[in-house]
Amino acid sequence: MKKRHKKRTSKSRRRKAHGPRPVGRSAARSRSAFTLVEMLVSVALVVLMMSLFASVFQLASGSISVQRGIAENDQRSRSLFTIFRNDIKHRSMKSVLPFTANEPIAEADDTYFSVTNNDLRKGYFYISENDINNDADDVLQFTVKLDGNNRDYFGQAALLGGLTTNAQFMDSNQPSRDDGVPATNPNPTPPGLPVIDDNASNSFAAEITYFLRGGRLYRRVLLIRDPLEDEDDTQPTTSATPPENYFDTDPDNDPMTGAPGYAYTGDFWNDFDFSAHMSEDTNGNLHGAEFHGLSWLDNGSNATTVTGAEALGNPFNRFGHNHDDGQPREFVLTREDDPATGPDETRFDFIGRYTHEETSHPNFGYPQTDSTIGNPMTTVKLFMNNDVVTEFTGGPRRAEDLLLSNVHAFDIKVWDAALGRFADVGHDVEDSDDNPIGDFHQNERDNTIYGPSGTPVKRVFDTWHPNVEVDDGATPPNTDSDPPFDLRFDEDSDPITPPVPKPLRAIQITIRYLDVSSDQLRQVTLQMSLLPDE
Repeated sequence: MKKRHKKRTSKSRRRKAHGPRPVGRSAARSRSAFTLVEMLVSVALVVLMMSLFASVFQLASGSISVQRGIAENDQRSRSLFTIFRNDIKHRSMKSVLPFTANEPIAEADDTYFSVTNNDLRKGYFYISENDINNDADDVLQFTVKLDGNNRDYFGQAALLGGLTTNAQFMDSNQPSRDDGVPATNPNPTPPGLPVIDDNASNSFAAEITYFLRGGRLYRRVLLIRDPLEDEDDTQPTTSATPPENYFDTDPDNDPMTGAPGYAYTGDFWNDFDFSAHMSEDTNGNLHGAEFHGLSWLDNGSNATTVTGAEALGNPFNRFGHNHDDGQPREFVLTREDDPATGPDETRFDFIGRYTHEETSHPNFGYPQTDSTIGNPMTTVKLFMNNDVVTEFTGGPRRAEDLLLSNVHAFDIKVWDAALGRFADVGHDVEDSDDNPIGDFHQNERDNTIYGPSGTPVKRVFDTWHPNVEVDDGATPPNTDSDPPFDLRFDEDSDPITPPVPKPLRAIQITIRYLDVSSDQLRQVTLQMSLLPDE
């Protein structure tokens, strides 16, 4: 017992000699969590690292978006180049040389820019500049014709009524048959069963119009009819004996009503993508829509085209022009009679041309009938809402003619040899002595105008027709019965007699558009020669 006690006493003495056991070292061995300071530092470091990662990811994704936007813009620019080049390349007015008033009609010769080369002067080529300080109100319109057997212009064609048997489908002159696909009625008895038809057509030729409205670039294509069986019979007719014109509104001739099962709704440009105008007889009585065929591209091959009665070179017959006075309808007189906005005021709003949405609306009707507001090609007052004519908002074929959205500018310039550069039609460039210079200066010939601007300066280039006179007196616009830019001068600055037109040798098309996803603005410029292909 004493021995054990001494051992314990000896151990106790050794502990006292070395001091107390360290408390912190023992606690450190037993602790299992971070302190508050360590946690705060750790969280701060994690947040910093996540922020850095987020920044790097955002930069990378932003770069990808920009690259995607650039790639998409490049694809759009390639598509635009292809569309414009193909259309302009296939223009029917190969030699873009305006006709002068009463110009003699002759056969073709071997000179490209010759007043007698009518094989190269088919249809028309039209540019409207309007405000030279505004790149959003230009209009480009012309006729195209493909070579060979390529019927590559397609459009809608409703099946007309009055047909109950397969024989009648085959014998009638139907626009929907122009593509070689005839309609059939698999079970004509009992009548009224639906017929089978592709409701489409095609052609070698068309009228094409480009214009910009509300940031949307439109391309409107209207087929120039080329029936497969008889190219001279361009008016759709029934299989009756004698055949009846479907669209003649004479009270004694109404073949569009009768047998059920056809697709025609009565609204012409909702049902047919064809070039047509409202026809009238010598007494001024309207007779519905008149289709344009390939012969309408001629500007002097027969009696009717010599007078301009059946020629698209005659503005009276073109899309977007008024059949009464030949004036282009590029502006509408807008009504502002809301009592909340003050007194009744009017202004002119640029529309370029009526869109597919508007012409397919049941209220439009033209050119088969007048619309609910009368003739829509006059300066009748209209409402405008969100860049659409209110009376024709919500047509079933909305955006079918839309080529590109988010467009900021669509500008057409012509090559002015006197300036040595591209310039606006009707520009106001002057020399150092304040004298107007340039072939396409607004004061190049006089201060009258054919066109829609409503101001006495020349802002329209048109190849015209030799025997057409557009009615004067419309307000707006002022008019000019002679084609624009039609005088040449000799070395002594004396006018050449008779007047010889100035040819258009090249054009420049500039389009600026925005890619919304990347917020990238892109400008595409296409310069295209109008000289003959080498």
